[in-house]
Amino acid sequence: MLACKFYRVFGNFLLLFTFLYAWPSCSQPEGDMASYFTDLHEAGTFNGNVLIVQSDSVLYSASFGYANGAKDRRLDADHLFGLGSIYKEFPAVAILQLVEKGRLSLEDRLSDLLPQFPAWAGQIQMKHLLNYTSGLARVDWPTYFQADTLVSPRILLRDLQQLEKLEHAPGSNYIYSNYNPILLMAIVEKRSGLPFDVYLEDNILKPHGIEGIQIEHKFPFTDDEQFALPFDGEFAEDDLAYELPTICGSLSGMYQWMSKLDSYEIVSKESMKQLSKKYEGEGNFQVALGVSEWKKDELNYHSHHGSSGNYECLIQHYLDEEFLIVLLTNQKNRNLFDIAQDVRGMVD
Repeated sequence: MLACKFYRVFGNFLLLFTFLYAWPSCSQPEGDMASYFTDLHEAGTFNGNVLIVQSDSVLYSASFGYANGAKDRRLDADHLFGLGSIYKEFPAVAILQLVEKGRLSLEDRLSDLLPQFPAWAGQIQMKHLLNYTSGLARVDWPTYFQADTLVSPRILLRDLQQLEKLEHAPGSNYIYSNYNPILLMAIVEKRSGLPFDVYLEDNILKPHGIEGIQIEHKFPFTDDEQFALPFDGEFAEDDLAYELPTICGSLSGMYQWMSKLDSYEIVSKESMKQLSKKYEGEGNFQVALGVSEWKKDELNYHSHHGSSGNYECLIQHYLDEEFLIVLLTNQKNRNLFDIAQDVRGMVD
């Protein structure tokens, strides 16, 4: 069922490539990968979807396991997965689009864009929100969930209105806080006059022909035909509930997003450089793009890992090798980096 299977979900270019060039049956890397992922699944350490692409050719693509905890619906290539922190790329890219259009500046202050916040907002510039040096604390998720609070952007923004001071002066340190992308979405809405999901659809996804990415506003999801529902090792589905913008993606959606973004089709090279700027201190600091590396003035590597509940996703793009890995799981096993490394070894 898994061997030599090609999914026609990767856009017009790859579909045309498939018709023009017959895919060989059971090439060595594909055979190795099929055995490798089958072993992982049978060992209970991979329930999800995988896509391996090199030079615009699909080396391997397959689905393993179930779309729900009841185990009565199998995963397929079109299932959508929660992306975890990978979602922060989307509001950041939208902000840079508005900068390119002259509707925002990276020097703009939060107090000028959203004047409802206390005096500390006058210290925070757009660039601080993009690289997580704003001084805003981490969201206290345990307190919200223990109190059965149905968390929403409205609640998070309300709590910021009551915040007395920042954790540090903006630009002087790094805190990975989800308040930053929530504020970026609110700023996109303020400057564009559109709800964020409408802006994303009308200005990024549709114009660039990206399908297989969408925003949901309530969790848990219930449609296991469309969504891969997350569950633990005992197949108990996640029981958290919230009303936050949750960006979900399929294999084809994430392939198209990463490919077009990294080739400067969605925003310019200069904007991608800005999205790659990280806090210059000692430590492992992420940026809006997750992890990015540049070589000879070109983006050379883009990797992003995301996790939320039992969703866990990893995308790695080695641009100099034209090699891209997409791993989407709805049963977290914290092994995606190891899997990606093994896959690269097979191809090498």
